[in-house]
Amino acid sequence: MSFYQKIKDKPFYQAAVCLGLSVLLILLIGLIHWISPDTIGAMEIWTSVTGMFLFYILFNIVLGFSQRRALNYYRDSVYGYIALLAISILLAQWVTGSPLMQAKTYAWIIWVFTFVYILFMAIQGLIRKIVDIALKQDQKLRDENH
Repeated sequence: MSFYQKIKDKPFYQAAVCLGLSVLLILLIGLIHWISPDTIGAMEIWTSVTGMFLFYILFNIVLGFSQRRALNYYRDSVYGYIALLAISILLAQWVTGSPLMQAKTYAWIIWVFTFVYILFMAIQGLIRKIVDIALKQDQKLRDENH
């Protein structure tokens, strides 16, 4: 199984990629802060971490349309999102020294992203159901015509 196929089919790999990008951005922000301490503050770390949450959500939903075993994919997606949230928040708190509730705006953004993720998953499920019904109807019409 190629790396692309693993990312496409396994939400845990998607979460790992997003976590890796978060770590890379945190290191880059730390390097910029080390070079010029006045240019970047701790809130940029929270911004990059929440940006990776949004990236995971979009990435996961788009790749979810091509999955044959949707229930397993949805289950793994939710677990992957929870793991990404927990690890990223702990990492950001450790690096910045400020807890999430001290960065109130980002706490609200994370709540909104979580709600939007659940909403997107529900919409994706409805779209899949509608497409399945349409395909079945199309097949019935083709069978009747022949």
